[in-house]
Amino acid sequence: MLYFEILHKNKLLRRGVATLNNISFSNELMFVPTLQLELPIDYASYTDDLGEKQDISGREEIKVYINDQLFHGIITALNLNKITETVTFSLGHVISEWENRQLTTNLGVKDKTITELYETDAFKFSPDWNIEFATSAREHKIDYVYSRQNLLAALNKTLELTPDSYWRVNFQEGRHIEVGAFGDKKPYIVSAQPSGSGNIRIINEPRINHRFDHVVNVAIVYGEKSDSGMSSMTLREVFNKVELQDSGFPVVILNEDINNERQYYEYDYPEIAPNNKFEYAILDEESIALESGTIIEGAFSFNDLSPFSIDDFDFETDDEDELIITNDDREKAAIAVYHSAIRRLKQARRYYQIELDVEEMPVDLNVGDRIRFIYDNEMLQLEACSRYMVKVLQKNDWYYITKIDYNIDASGISHSSLTLEKYLRIHRESDLE
Repeated sequence: MLYFEILHKNKLLRRGVATLNNISFSNELMFVPTLQLELPIDYASYTDDLGEKQDISGREEIKVYINDQLFHGIITALNLNKITETVTFSLGHVISEWENRQLTTNLGVKDKTITELYETDAFKFSPDWNIEFATSAREHKIDYVYSRQNLLAALNKTLELTPDSYWRVNFQEGRHIEVGAFGDKKPYIVSAQPSGSGNIRIINEPRINHRFDHVVNVAIVYGEKSDSGMSSMTLREVFNKVELQDSGFPVVILNEDINNERQYYEYDYPEIAPNNKFEYAILDEESIALESGTIIEGAFSFNDLSPFSIDDFDFETDDEDELIITNDDREKAAIAVYHSAIRRLKQARRYYQIELDVEEMPVDLNVGDRIRFIYDNEMLQLEACSRYMVKVLQKNDWYYITKIDYNIDASGISHSSLTLEKYLRIHRESDLE
């Protein structure tokens, strides 16, 4: 079943079922889906039930109901074709309205979980939104100074400060997003068997994308501060406290003779940047194994993760001690840099994508979920993989869904394309790449 509703400020203006085009849209993690809807030209303007003429060239909303799914979009453009007497509406998912509001200048957040952050008025768009937080979003602590980001960019930045959390839209409700570290195992199998009983049928042969020209598995981090050079940021605090390090991402001393443009003494003052000759790096042990032990170094720059204080300054007493950056502040900044660098390392792993065209998808599957993929391994071109990559692919048949392409004809019959991978990541231009 396929039909649509046009709304203005939550008021229903028009409902219809006559779409003139096949509908297609995609979904990825931290992604604003878009959709085009072609209709008879009389939908471009009409009279509502109050007798007032309405022009659909503004930011009205259209809800497109596709079987048991809902694409809730905002009109961003329209194209009139007088030859064919049609109008094509371009829709951006309603999450795009978060780009309409910005945070204040220099809004410091200290030691708050993601859920606590989104309980504050500054980060809420409106009470109409349902934000569903996974457990991981209740554990990560955020230390960051936001400044004039729109609310969607601020959400992206918040999650980029974690090693493994993302957001995704939900096609069961309109104003509903999910936030957290995904990876739930869903009771579905993708195979060549007929659809039914939890099986999703493949309708043609898989396509394999195997890429490794972007790999970084040893990361040095630095701050882009013109007055302090690359040594203004350090992972020393994380190196000194092994309990702060995540499994599989140890911090090591990469070099012991850096910063030779200045004189150093035997003292180690945290208050003066690294103040030593050590260069720290993060190893991605999984990626090193995927590369058969080959070390590939890279440098990740962060210009916005310096330690800061939000204590009130006492102008009456001129007590500058209240603004001093403490060792605890430096440790929290180092942890934020460490987690952000881990996220970039995960993005920089070699990837092995399996693209599949399948019959209609279950409505409760979304990007970030895991499903089983059963196929003849000998047909997946494993000879181009390292022995460890082959081991990863053959260890089990569970894969992450990293992208879904939905395709629906005018009668409501649908088929989809899936992108499956062993690691969760984003594949598009972003701050993470």
